[in-house]
Amino acid sequence: VPQQPSVQTIVLQQPAKTHMELNASTDKTAISSFALSVVIALALGGLATWLAYWYGRKSFDLTKQSFDVVLEQIISSRQEAERLHKITMEQICANIESNKETSKNQLEIMFKDLHLKRTLNIFESLRNEFSTFFSLLDDEILKIFNFSDRFNQKFRGGLHIRNAIAQFEKYPEIYNQYMELKNKRFTLRNTMERINILLDQDDPNQVDISNRLVNIFEGYDKISNAVFDGQRPEQNFIEIFEQDTKTLKIAVNKLMSSEMQKLSSSAL
Repeated sequence: VPQQPSVQTIVLQQPAKTHMELNASTDKTAISSFALSVVIALALGGLATWLAYWYGRKSFDLTKQSFDVVLEQIISSRQEAERLHKITMEQICANIESNKETSKNQLEIMFKDLHLKRTLNIFESLRNEFSTFFSLLDDEILKIFNFSDRFNQKFRGGLHIRNAIAQFEKYPEIYNQYMELKNKRFTLRNTMERINILLDQDDPNQVDISNRLVNIFEGYDKISNAVFDGQRPEQNFIEIFEQDTKTLKIAVNKLMSSEMQKLSSSAL
């Protein structure tokens, strides 16, 4: 009975040693686990880093390839746009040149047409004015001689035409016939002036006609003045006057025929 405490002491100390050994083993296990987890974590981190780098690189390459494709498309589109723009501009320039040439031809045709119409109008007017002039001239020459003959038959040389005209209150019929002839002279002169305006003063043939026209009018004035002065123009002068008038008519008809042929040829 006295030895029991010793046995109890031994029994109480055995679990402490076991506990210390267990703690040491646990610590080693924990350290090993921690070390392993660190290694695994580092491995996983490295793998993750490598994967991130690989995916990043791959993504960069894919992005670069995509960018290159887009850039090529943009460059290609730009080149195509420039090509189309060049073609369009060439077409526009060609159309402009064509339109300019067409407009030029149209203007030339228009001006040619206007020139033809203007020239035709001028010569139609000349034809009418010459017809009026010759008609008035022939009529007035005849009326002047008839007036002189009736006057001389009535007064038998006892009264001068100029004196009868001056005494218009006493001889109103004579005065009225005289004034009618004078008014016709103004009409004849105005017709001559219109003709000279229409004639081309740079054309020698038309200048010659203009000079002949003036000479004819001056001859008419000489005949009328001689009659009103109670004098009979010389027969030789009258014959020359009539021949000059006939020559002028021929020249006018020749001019009209020539110019109308030119206009017909130009219109074709």
